[in-house]
Amino acid sequence: MSGPILSNSLAVAAETIRATVAEAEAAARTSVDKSIEAGHALVSAKALCKHGQWLPFLERAGIHERQARRLMQLAEAGLKSDTVSDLGGIKAALEFISKRKRSTFLFDAVEFKGWAGILNPDGTHNPAVADTVDRDVLHRDMARLTETMRLMQEMHDMFDDPETFERAV
Repeated sequence: MSGPILSNSLAVAAETIRATVAEAEAAARTSVDKSIEAGHALVSAKALCKHGQWLPFLERAGIHERQARRLMQLAEAGLKSDTVSDLGGIKAALEFISKRKRSTFLFDAVEFKGWAGILNPDGTHNPAVADTVDRDVLHRDMARLTETMRLMQEMHDMFDDPETFERAV
């Protein structure tokens, strides 16, 4: 990068800042990697705990139950550390995971499986099929699908790059 000539003190300051920012970015990546690693270790440890042993185990490990739950969620979500960083860190990744889980739950709860037969490619509906379906079921499904679409849009908006979003869902 070339630009205007800087005094020696400004040149030194620029290089110090560059190095410090690089160290901060590396530390953030390490933090995410270690958090995912800790989450996997907690999942494994919980599987080994008998009834009543989990909370004493966490106390011995020096970790609060809520933090353990979050680390386990992060690990179980299967997000790569780069994706967690792209989202803005662990807190944002947990928000993303929550929205992804909720949208999947809503989509799976759709009762009527014949939507393709009701909706025509031009957006109109096929009354012969639509009239055979309980209206209450259709209204509940539309609410679920609308909420699913809203959550998907919110998750999409959390990324700067659409390709990264596609990898995360």
